[in-house]
Amino acid sequence: MAKSMRDVQLTWRYVDISGNEMGRYGLNEIFWALRQNRSIRVFHCGDNKAGPAFASNEYDTLLKHGIALARCLTSNVIIRDLDLSYNGIDSDGGSVIFNAMVDNFVIRRLILRGNRLDDDCSDALCEFIRLNNVVDYLDLGAFTHSLTHLLTYLLTR
Repeated sequence: MAKSMRDVQLTWRYVDISGNEMGRYGLNEIFWALRQNRSIRVFHCGDNKAGPAFASNEYDTLLKHGIALARCLTSNVIIRDLDLSYNGIDSDGGSVIFNAMVDNFVIRRLILRGNRLDDDCSDALCEFIRLNNVVDYLDLGAFTHSLTHLLTYLLTR
């Protein structure tokens, strides 16, 4: 699938690979390919059992190339809707996502529902909310912990 996404002749606009148990390695291959994809506008990859190491600084850094998901978020200028729900992403991965989204000015809908995000990523989340004015739908539902820092930030704005 990742090889297909690199094809410049590809004209898919909507791709939903949710629930396929691709794991972090499969998703990393796909996000690496999506960096240069110029047709897919909606990409849903929820419930693929990516796990807490997915998108983390500790485990998913591809040497000098960086993290596939983060590189995709800063390089791809086509995706408008991204669903990463129920993948077991932890706060390290969440921080990577939020930091990359600060520099993403095209994704309007971001779904992170059902991941393992908690207060450890709330600083990055607050910075993302402060600096990114493009996202108009952010689904952070079903956290395992409360985001007290985020609530404090939002209430004092």
